[in-house]
Amino acid sequence: MEGLSLAYALIGIGAVLLLAELLIPTGVLFIIGLLAVIGGVALTFTYGETSTGFITLIVVLIAFPLAISVGLWLYPKLPMGSQGRVAPKE
Repeated sequence: MEGLSLAYALIGIGAVLLLAELLIPTGVLFIIGLLAVIGGVALTFTYGETSTGFITLIVVLIAFPLAISVGLWLYPKLPMGSQGRVAPKE
């Protein structure tokens, strides 16, 4: 596997693990996913040009907070997320 392909695969795997952390809250998936994303961004600087690394870093820094906000908005609508809420009294 080529260097940049490995970097982008690590970023993708990290994103999937961070998403899985919402469904299976353990803490371990969060740490592994975060390390995979950081490692993927570091590999883009190593195997690609500096501009490729900075573009990847900027995209990750914009995309991940947006994905987190969408996930937090969507989580209460999931069956697992609605179990933690107390129904309002009428």
